Amino acid sequence: MTFPFLQENTASRRRLETLVRRLSDEDLTRTTPDGWTIAALLAHLAFWDQRVLALLRRWKEKGVDLSPIDPDAVNDALKPLCLALDLRAAIALYVWNTSE
Repeated sequence: MTFPFLQENTASRRRLETLVRRLSDEDLTRTTPDGWTIAALLAHLAFWDQRVLALLRRWKEKGVDLSPIDPDAVNDALKPLCLALDLRAAIALYVWNTSE
């Protein structure tokens, strides 16, 4: 099965990964108005990507089922964990995720 968006997604992901690898510690500690740092946001993206991969693997093995989640509660719980990560550890989580 061919998906025409895969090539475009791969190119976008590679551009973002290249940018992320160039970010300085100062860049990674910049804060959004909601209090997330750039590094924390990248770890946050890595979490949500991992959730999707886990669901896809489970669905492939056992069939599709409901997977309810309260994204606001999850994001609120994730924020302090993501902010506590070492800057480069957050980057490593994100980059590892994009290369899978």
